[in-house]
Amino acid sequence: MNPITLKLNSKLTFIAFSCLFVSAAIYCFSSFSSPASIQHEKNKDVKSNPKLSTNLFSVFSKSSSSWRITSKYPHCNILVPLPFYNGTSEESDQLFFLETSGKSYLSGRQACSVESAALYSGLPIKVIIRNENLDLSISATTCHLYFNYTNVQFYTVNFTELFLDTPVAGIEERVDRVVAHGITHYSDIGRQAIVYKYGGFYLDLDIVVIKKLTHLKNFYVLQYSNGASPDEFCEIGEGTEIGRSENWLNNAHFQFSKHHQFPWEFLQYVNKTYNPEVSDRRQAGPKVCGIVATRLYNLSRRTNMKIPSDDKSREIQFLPTFKFQPAGFREIGPKLYPKTPQKAEDWEKLFRCSYIVHFYSNKWGRQRVTGDPERDAYSYLGPTYCPLSFKHLDEFNYP
Repeated sequence: MNPITLKLNSKLTFIAFSCLFVSAAIYCFSSFSSPASIQHEKNKDVKSNPKLSTNLFSVFSKSSSSWRITSKYPHCNILVPLPFYNGTSEESDQLFFLETSGKSYLSGRQACSVESAALYSGLPIKVIIRNENLDLSISATTCHLYFNYTNVQFYTVNFTELFLDTPVAGIEERVDRVVAHGITHYSDIGRQAIVYKYGGFYLDLDIVVIKKLTHLKNFYVLQYSNGASPDEFCEIGEGTEIGRSENWLNNAHFQFSKHHQFPWEFLQYVNKTYNPEVSDRRQAGPKVCGIVATRLYNLSRRTNMKIPSDDKSREIQFLPTFKFQPAGFREIGPKLYPKTPQKAEDWEKLFRCSYIVHFYSNKWGRQRVTGDPERDAYSYLGPTYCPLSFKHLDEFNYP
């Protein structure tokens, strides 16, 4: 290589590295600019997490979708360090979402869940994710949710700290040894620990809230039942809906007051029975909820009913399936993603008696959201119940 070519290559290399350095500096500066102060203001009652994971690799390995989002929405080019959730002044008057995969953002459908709750539940929303940062540049729905809803707060979680002062303290050492279902187990155990310690509502992130939830207290919903039909007022007689032989309770949605006995007994049972050598995703799920309810309340069968108690930490009610699931479990897919077009009146009839619509992403999460309100339930519900999220329809069809 001649001296002129060598000199030219050296200059080009210097220019390239200079550009990288300047770009990194601009990106890092934007991460600490005024939008970040909004998170501090939104969470001024808790101590912020000082760790901010920005480095050259993360800056320059951003996906094309990230650059597409930030070019259109420059204010989304920010990495927000999240505070740990340590409880607030509210007691049992809050709604929790828990994301345990480690992602630093919400998918379109997850953001729709949070937005619908912010608009219709009547409760303050706490979104707790396992990642220590919220990357607004990856997801436009996450960015707009973060900046536009003052009743939505984002936090991170340390499971070791969360499990302290509960029967599952130290169980994370066992959960971390599970290869196939560890994320699911953290979610199933974590939701019970959060509600036990702080009190409140829990919802899965594949749910759309369509009615107010503030009056529902200390409840679980039957998972499988004989499918009793509600009357014109969306009611059935107590004891009408009978749980099937599995006697499971649906842990995708429940509410308990702070230090209620049910989540405590659940955590105690899981701590005694959890085996990391067994590949079973149901070790802390609906099946266990049914077992605990049977033992705690000495039930011979599970049905829609209320069990009062002089001790408020023991009272509970079991709600019929249709209150939180507009169709039987095996019918959810065909009903929410129908093969034939549905009119508005068809959808309204289906959702008439439900507080929420549960989409069961673990089974039907790959079904495409079309944008056509006649073709799928998300496309019918989205413009009304999660309008900001639904503007970014493309994000509904990738994780």
